Amino acid sequence: MSLYQLTLHIHAQDIPLFELFAERLEPLSITYLAREAQEAIYEPDPQILPKWHRTKVQLLLDTPPDAEMLYAMERELGICLSGCTCEKVLHQDWQKIIIAATKPLYFGERLVIGPKEHLATIKSRHTQMVLAPGLAFGTGSHPTTYMCLQWLGQNHPVDHMIDYGCGSGILAIAALLLGSKMAVAVDIDAQALTATRNNAINNHITGERLHTFLPRELPVAKTPLLIANILTRPLVQLAPLFAALVATEGRILLTGILLEQKDLVYDTYMPWFDISLLDQQEGWVLLAGKRKSSVPTHTEQIHTS
Repeated sequence: MSLYQLTLHIHAQDIPLFELFAERLEPLSITYLAREAQEAIYEPDPQILPKWHRTKVQLLLDTPPDAEMLYAMERELGICLSGCTCEKVLHQDWQKIIIAATKPLYFGERLVIGPKEHLATIKSRHTQMVLAPGLAFGTGSHPTTYMCLQWLGQNHPVDHMIDYGCGSGILAIAALLLGSKMAVAVDIDAQALTATRNNAINNHITGERLHTFLPRELPVAKTPLLIANILTRPLVQLAPLFAALVATEGRILLTGILLEQKDLVYDTYMPWFDISLLDQQEGWVLLAGKRKSSVPTHTEQIHTS
């Protein structure tokens, strides 16, 4: 198995946005290092991510990154990634190493996610989602994903839901495993949709229950739940579409929002939703809203891309 190590440098203030960037690359591991020797922290608190003024980041990937995608993500996030290099690393049994290092994560009282080797030893009644190390699959450890999974693990399932900006489908698959009858996964990246379908198969989810779409292909049909774990700019742009997709009294969960950006998203969605701050972790927030029964008709402008 050939693996690749991507090395780049970022400013400390860009780390929160970089974490979302890193999720899109779906790395097997991420290592943060001091770029300058005089800034090195030799015994950091294991619970705290060190934030040096200039941070060197090494990502272990199972495929070499596409240069165009790196440039596109850099522009979309508005951050500067400098000194990018990529090299093939020595062959090892990385899958065993990653499995050994990956611990199961619990969400509420109903859901646990982890490698099947670990899940086989768990005796609890939690619904289990298989995470396959080495494949394109989010772990749920990022604060935005964690907050959404925590909500799914604590609430009753709905018949139908939309996971908009699905990545590799972790939220849609979790909803189906927890009792939803059908889920729709949407992403601008066709490879993300392929990963979502593969990960659904790994969790015994059939194609009749999970449907995947590029944004331009998505039918406008009412849903009782829409979850969007993306970024503030597209959340603002997509507000009219989301309002058209969510049924009256239906719910919407929005994240990928930094704490200082929450008011912008709140104000944008207020014409359609009774919306409020539901949770926050490590500088990220989760907004939740219920679709209003009556809204001004002139606000219903739909954008699908």
